[in-house]
Amino acid sequence: MRRASRVNLGFSLAREATNVAAICTMLHGHPLAIELAAGWVYTHSCAEILQEIALNLDFLSATLRDQPLRHHSLRATFAHSWALLAAPDAAVYRQLALLRGGFTVETASALTGAGQASLARLVDKSLIQRSPGERYAIHELLRQYAVQHLTPAEERRTLAAYCRYMAQQMATWEEWRETAREPEGLAALEAEVENLRIAWGWLAEQLRQMNVNSSLRTSEQALRTAVDLLQLAAQLSSGVTYFFLRRSRYHEGQQWLTSLRAAIPDPDKPWVQIAYLAIQLDYAEVLFHQSHFAAIETLLQPHWLALRRLFSPLHLAIALTILGKTYVRLGRYAEAEVTLQESLALYQQAGADKASTAVRKCATHWVFSIVTRGALPKPKSTIARVWQSLRRMAINVDWPMSRTI
Repeated sequence: MRRASRVNLGFSLAREATNVAAICTMLHGHPLAIELAAGWVYTHSCAEILQEIALNLDFLSATLRDQPLRHHSLRATFAHSWALLAAPDAAVYRQLALLRGGFTVETASALTGAGQASLARLVDKSLIQRSPGERYAIHELLRQYAVQHLTPAEERRTLAAYCRYMAQQMATWEEWRETAREPEGLAALEAEVENLRIAWGWLAEQLRQMNVNSSLRTSEQALRTAVDLLQLAAQLSSGVTYFFLRRSRYHEGQQWLTSLRAAIPDPDKPWVQIAYLAIQLDYAEVLFHQSHFAAIETLLQPHWLALRRLFSPLHLAIALTILGKTYVRLGRYAEAEVTLQESLALYQQAGADKASTAVRKCATHWVFSIVTRGALPKPKSTIARVWQSLRRMAINVDWPMSRTI
């Protein structure tokens, strides 16, 4: 009644009581189906709504014999609601139906070009609902029905657009790391995990289909598409890895990265290497948090020549920090000291913020490798020289021993 009155201010239950009762009976009391049907009163009388539902139910009863009657009623109402949609709104709805985890106005606009007005029309028809946190959602059954109307080309364009949009969002959230806004970025990414899971699977499938064959060697367009997909994979990998680490969801992060790594074709190809190595480093970071230290060395050692040749000083410093702190955990302190000292020098060369977590952690591991190498305890003069070196580099390290120097 509330839905019908909202859509049509002239609606009168007293006049339509008989037809309304018949509609509810025909729809088996399905709340969502009744709400969808109520959205038609702007253009249909209740008698016409009853007739349309009956026509659709007759068809569905003949074609969906193995499904419950309640599903028949919902499909019947959805079929007519779908027929009433203008083509642009139907296209928007099909694409948004891919987002199982819901969406914001900004996401809908980035993927489909839809604005607030388009979403409002879909809300009025009960095809989407407002949910907490300025997000919209589609009932799972309606979402499944709508996805059936999606063409392969639409699915490909929508998921590609979503991946690009999320890569841009992650670049913004990356700037919030180690600031007061970091929780906001993590919460925003948390809301997108289910959608990202779908897009991640699609991206991995696209990478698996990239065969290094004659078409890629001769087609500039195919090669450009492949490189774009790899760059997108590396960008998403960085944001997803950080999220799972901050949420302590290490096993889940390992599963996501394992599927992506397995999908990358021919990682030794020049146009594949940079993205592949970036994803390998993300994977190594997840392995470190799971204490798989020997596996990290096995993973990274074969790629050091390529890392030194292809990576910027800042990214090479990050890679060396991962390896250096791994050596610390393996008890190989001399190797750790050399590796981490090179990493600190590269951070300086890259102009990295000396107060950043990355630099401070690297310095802390470096100090630990020096202090614990060889026989313990180390002479106080040795420890003092370490801290003097750090002070010359203007690096503050959170290390209890510094208070004794």
